[in-house]
Amino acid sequence: MQSLGLLLSCYPGTRGSLQGYQGIFNMMMRRFRIARVSEERSSRTGILSIWAVIAMLVCLCCVALVANTGYISGLRSESKHCAQAAALAAARTVLTDDILKSDPQLFEIEARYLRAREAAMAVGAMYSSRADLPTLGDQHVAIGTVVSAEAGTTFLRNSIAPNRVQVVVTNAAEDDFSGQLLFSGLSGLSHAKILSHATVGLENRIVGFRASGNAAVPMIMLAIPDSADSSASGFWSSDIEANGGSDRFEWSGRDGVVNRSADRLPEIVISLKSNQRSAGPGQGRWLVLQTGDDLPLFVAESWTSGVRASSGNEHAMLSFPVSAIDLELSNPDIFSIAMALQRIVGQPRIFPLYSADPTVSDLADGDEALDPSTDDQAVTLTRPVAARIVHVEVLADDELQITLQPCVLSTSTALTSTDESVPANRYIWRIGLME
Repeated sequence: MQSLGLLLSCYPGTRGSLQGYQGIFNMMMRRFRIARVSEERSSRTGILSIWAVIAMLVCLCCVALVANTGYISGLRSESKHCAQAAALAAARTVLTDDILKSDPQLFEIEARYLRAREAAMAVGAMYSSRADLPTLGDQHVAIGTVVSAEAGTTFLRNSIAPNRVQVVVTNAAEDDFSGQLLFSGLSGLSHAKILSHATVGLENRIVGFRASGNAAVPMIMLAIPDSADSSASGFWSSDIEANGGSDRFEWSGRDGVVNRSADRLPEIVISLKSNQRSAGPGQGRWLVLQTGDDLPLFVAESWTSGVRASSGNEHAMLSFPVSAIDLELSNPDIFSIAMALQRIVGQPRIFPLYSADPTVSDLADGDEALDPSTDDQAVTLTRPVAARIVHVEVLADDELQITLQPCVLSTSTALTSTDESVPANRYIWRIGLME
């Protein structure tokens, strides 16, 4: 550029024009440099904007991943609790006194199972109302009996005495979109997969009971006579289990009252007399159990609330068969017992059965043998049953009649065994989760 200016300066007439051209050229060069800088800045700004968008998308995906992971974890935990609660509700509903009827009709069994499934679905609806859980349907609840055989296990539905309740909570159906995920378009997944199941076992092979300081065994120490091979009336086996007793009372669980009408459940009448220990049909015996060195006190609280563990033996197990000593009642005792039992009419309680002719061989292994021939107070208990007190009547100053109706009682104090040699007790059940 300087060479060009020097060359043109040799010509005086062109010097002014050259200066004008040089100014124009310098202005154009300045504009070019400014445009160049602006283009470079625009390019850098565009690159930064792309990276910002990418970073925002990555952060959004991370937030969605964390949120969905926590949401799915909570949803599956809630669905597990829903399945367990629904199975327990169905198990408690299916255990009714209808199990004890000797001639159940098919529609009665189906109605009982329908009520149990409805109880499970009601629990499922409650959980679904507070969380985005799948709706429990009738097909998600299975109730029946698991039968073991050499070829495997078989699940018998609608059995009279079930031992399993299974509930499945799932959104596998095509029209079930529960568990909607956050920002589902980013991952391509619209909802979380839910599959939770729970199994409740109904065990009735009772080997004993375990009382604690806050969980008493709901037992009344009134022993009922029993004989498996007698045709005489007044024994539990011949009257209740052979369907040979009277049927004059009905327990209405909805109203909580006892009515004088038949309900296809026979009753047995037990007499208590003062100053008498004679055994035989229909003769009950008020007793204390030999579970330790200290015998429980003869107080009215134990008649209504059940057997509690002593302070020094909180975890003592009350097993059957056991030995006991009966008590000689006085006339005031008869009235005290009548008043206490009147307060719990209709409530289920456990009653021990005693052998009409106890022998040493009837005692369980490890129990101290009491020879009935040398001690007329010895009573050998064979097994427990559950019954409701439906009628209490004082016939005289020295005699009390108690009418008992068999029932189903589910108690957490019951101890069960899976040993097939232990007979099933269809009056007393224990309900528990199996997984």
